[in-house]
Amino acid sequence: LRLVQLEMVEEIPVRAARRLEKAIESGLVPADQKSFEVLSNTWLAARDRERAIEPLLRAAALASDGRDWLRVAQIRAQLDDWVGVREATGRALEKGSLEDPGIAYLLLGMAHFNQKQLDEARIAFEQALSFEKTRAFATTWLAAIREVSPPAPVASPPAEGGGAAVSG
Repeated sequence: LRLVQLEMVEEIPVRAARRLEKAIESGLVPADQKSFEVLSNTWLAARDRERAIEPLLRAAALASDGRDWLRVAQIRAQLDDWVGVREATGRALEKGSLEDPGIAYLLLGMAHFNQKQLDEARIAFEQALSFEKTRAFATTWLAAIREVSPPAPVASPPAEGGGAAVSG
């Protein structure tokens, strides 16, 4: 891992990622959560988000909390993979122990919004309102939903004497 970290400092992340992949495959580096997180970060440093997802999924599967799942959701959001965002945020929230669950709810709301699932988006953004760090963003998204889908007008009751007579 030290050689990989040195290559990262020297700004050669693609070579570092390939070297780490080979080291994990050959058993020179343990196939554990930390190694997969480093590999994912190395691919991110190389600006290859697609390749960063697979090792992060492996790290998330080994993790006791939902933080890596949240990172998967964030990367998938950058790739406009809204189905993947929904899946990853669900797992992040299910595993729990997130520093700020509001971020997961924001991402979930964004995924639903981008898939035109406005009722589900509204629910997720309303949950994000519960967290101070995400309250302002959630409020903005809820306003956007109101603009796209204003509430249905409330029907007025019929005027007195305006109804049809019922014969008995």
